[in-house]
Amino acid sequence: MYSPEAINARLRTLQLIGLFGDRLVTLAGSDAPARFASNVNALGQQLTKLDEDFRQLSKTPEADPTASRYVAPVATLIGTVGKLYLEGQRQAALTEAVTDGAPSVFQVLDLIDADLTGLIGQAQTTGRKQLLAQLVDEYNTNRQRWSRPEREAAVARIDDAVHKYDVARTFQPTSLTQSMRTALTALLDYAKNPQTPRSPAELMAYISQYENDVQAIAGAIKELRTTRQAA
Repeated sequence: MYSPEAINARLRTLQLIGLFGDRLVTLAGSDAPARFASNVNALGQQLTKLDEDFRQLSKTPEADPTASRYVAPVATLIGTVGKLYLEGQRQAALTEAVTDGAPSVFQVLDLIDADLTGLIGQAQTTGRKQLLAQLVDEYNTNRQRWSRPEREAAVARIDDAVHKYDVARTFQPTSLTQSMRTALTALLDYAKNPQTPRSPAELMAYISQYENDVQAIAGAIKELRTTRQAA
């Protein structure tokens, strides 16, 4: 069981990974103007706060059993972003940032995939399916003697149970984080060979898709947390 603070830390991690990818794509398509440096500095500060939060969460493993696993890769990203802020040569900065940062991002995404999948779990999905079956059986058994308002209330409960079961059954964080993996793989190719036929617009499209996917993850988690509390 993860605490709300632990879940929120992972959602912030996903959002900051999106910003990291965004900054790299911006660097790939520009001459690193002053605004870029300012944005990278702000990202470093946010990652530093995230690192502090994971270190604090790791002190209470009963509320967050895997927080300590995030400390090393997040710290690596902080160092990578710091170098990116100081580096003066665009291509050298991009190559170093992608080469050093991508493995840590992949590691963090793997951790989040595992944690969020565990948050749902097969047992919860099965439990929601069983609850749905019980509600349907209750309705079929009692609908002849129930009043119309009672039947309508029962149908509403069934509809709600169907929705909750569908959310749990279809929640696949791995597929939702694939867009960032694709973006970083493309950036790795570009960093190693600037002549790779990848436009900044194409790379940014991957980042935009990832940001949309993060919103979908956040929405699903909110839904699942709400339904878990109501269960």
